[in-house]
Amino acid sequence: MQLTKEYFDKGISNLLEKVTEKIAQSELSIRADMATKADLKAQSQELKQYMHEGFEIQQGWMDERFNELIIKYDVRERVVKLEKDVAQLKLSKA
Repeated sequence: MQLTKEYFDKGISNLLEKVTEKIAQSELSIRADMATKADLKAQSQELKQYMHEGFEIQQGWMDERFNELIIKYDVRERVVKLEKDVAQLKLSKA
């Protein structure tokens, strides 16, 4: 086997072809993995909807909890009863 200019040219061109193919494949896979503007918009809408639903669920739970606490700790009825009792005591003393 003799080392000639043709041998080196052929070897270099084969190597260049392989490298070019690898680069092209890499670019295609990178482009396939990249999200498009439409993908990002759809994902943003989905995230917005998810957050909105989460806030609605949380708000519903908070409303229920506040209602439970109001029922449990509401003293207005007891105050009215105590005022009546105090008025009756004042009348009975007088």
